[in-house]
Amino acid sequence: MSVLDLFRRDRRGNVAVIFGLAAIPILGATGVAIDYGRTTMAHARLADVLDAAVLAVGSKPTMTDAAAKTMVTAWVDAQLKENGTIDSWKLDSLTQDNGKITATASATVPTTLTKLIGFETMPVSVLSEAIRSVNKLEVALVLDTTDSMSGSNIIALKTAAKNLVTKVTADPKADVKIAVVPYGANVNVGLSNRKQPWVSVADDYVKPAGACTTTTTKQVCDSTTTKYSCTKYKDGVPYTATCSTTTNTNCKTVPLDPPTTSCPSPTTYVWNGCVGSPKYPDNVKDDNAARVYPGFLFSKNSGDDKRCPTQFTPLTSTVSTVNAAIDAMTTTNIDQTFMPAGLAWGFNVISAATPITDAAAYDTTGRNLNPTKAVVLMTDGLNTAKVDSTGKHVASTNADGSPNSTQGNTYTAELCANIKAKNIEVYTVSYDLPNTVNGATDAKAMLKACATSADNYFDAADSTALLAAFATIAEDMNNLRLTR
Repeated sequence: MSVLDLFRRDRRGNVAVIFGLAAIPILGATGVAIDYGRTTMAHARLADVLDAAVLAVGSKPTMTDAAAKTMVTAWVDAQLKENGTIDSWKLDSLTQDNGKITATASATVPTTLTKLIGFETMPVSVLSEAIRSVNKLEVALVLDTTDSMSGSNIIALKTAAKNLVTKVTADPKADVKIAVVPYGANVNVGLSNRKQPWVSVADDYVKPAGACTTTTTKQVCDSTTTKYSCTKYKDGVPYTATCSTTTNTNCKTVPLDPPTTSCPSPTTYVWNGCVGSPKYPDNVKDDNAARVYPGFLFSKNSGDDKRCPTQFTPLTSTVSTVNAAIDAMTTTNIDQTFMPAGLAWGFNVISAATPITDAAAYDTTGRNLNPTKAVVLMTDGLNTAKVDSTGKHVASTNADGSPNSTQGNTYTAELCANIKAKNIEVYTVSYDLPNTVNGATDAKAMLKACATSADNYFDAADSTALLAAFATIAEDMNNLRLTR
């Protein structure tokens, strides 16, 4: 028998051949299971990132389809870049129709063991839809207009606030109301509210002129003036100034020739619309309908009557009215900031309770959806005022002249907690407040804690950052619900 015949008759090596042939379908079946799991994960991943991209488009109601496709493509590319599960993907379609955004995408997933049975890739397709929320939105813009906000600062603030208004009202279906509350040391509730039961203020009056006086002598001294560098404070921010002291010696009284006669004029005392605070704890809550805000008279044309900021504007759906209120804002002539005053009236205008009743009732589900309510608190300084025993807001300083923010920060924190307890969304913005300023770190920590979340707090170092902060807030307010 030849060697060839012997080899042909030997069956021992066929076991390996047979097993090898049988292993192909076994490995193929195992590969299908493995690759099916990988494809399922890829489907979930693509769906997640497409959902997020569509939501981002939804927050921009004026975006064109072409711009939306570019944005979605860039977004998904960036999110999938570090994940090697998906071999390639494409945006198949994106449409915007009456507030509804629909996008479809497809991808291929490279296989592993399934290649053994002829499948190099597996297909994936996803659909994402979002609807721009038509929930009612009520917003209170609480804006710092102290003297330190003068010049380019108030211009930047007006631009940022009006941009926010444009963004949140861009959708023609949007049901949006906005209130504007400028504040400094006080809030101006308007002269038209003088006789409201929640205001307590005396009538304007004229103090008669006193008697004329004649002066026949004067004092003459040898005077020495010494100038030196000193620290002063502008809305809580220290700066170096030149101070002086004068020493008088060898004083003597000499005749005044000719004598002078002065006759004082009558003094007119008026209420300019500003109010102080009710007693604690009514100054940090909205649930006592009997609380009363004290008003105070100032002598006309004395400078004190300029302490009052621009009158607040209650909630309104008329965009032109809101923008006019923002444009009308002017800075006060004092450097005292009292955030609790502005925040309390931001709370008041967005609450359906007295004294201002234009707002809708709170969402009874506690979800802040119907309606959605939000407060934006912006400041460029520290709390540099306090409430005195009469309810008036006065300067709060330490012995060295530096600001004492203890009471102001305490009341601000309590107001923030009470506002958030009503499920109102709170955004806070610190503007141009360097950390080197004594008390700035505490103020920023307070504002960050005041916000609903860390993402709702913005530390804007300059006007560019201020504009960006308000733009981000506007996009966040354009809340969406994902439908699929």
